[in-house]
Amino acid sequence: MALSWRISKFANQQNWGWLKNLFHQFWFAYTKHIVKRVAAVFLQNDRVTTTRLHGHIFSCLLEIPNRVCDNAYGKNSGYANLWTKNIDFVEIDKNDGNQKTHHYNDIAAI
Repeated sequence: MALSWRISKFANQQNWGWLKNLFHQFWFAYTKHIVKRVAAVFLQNDRVTTTRLHGHIFSCLLEIPNRVCDNAYGKNSGYANLWTKNIDFVEIDKNDGNQKTHHYNDIAAI
């Protein structure tokens, strides 16, 4: 990744738009591949319980029923209460972030 960043920076300095476009195409294809791979893993589950905000957001985008558990400083519940609490398939865990809870299918850490 450091090499591609250097080459992209060099292409910028040299005003080589074609090389920058090539790198943009490469990164777009690479990230698209990652998203498809992770989506396939998520879609294998009927429900996701996660402590990871990205896991909750991705589950919502894929319309997978999900339970979002809070972290110690309330980021997950804050996000869920603001943006996703009215979605029928979202459940916000009411446990205090300092309590231990069993998280099944915590696949968001992939």
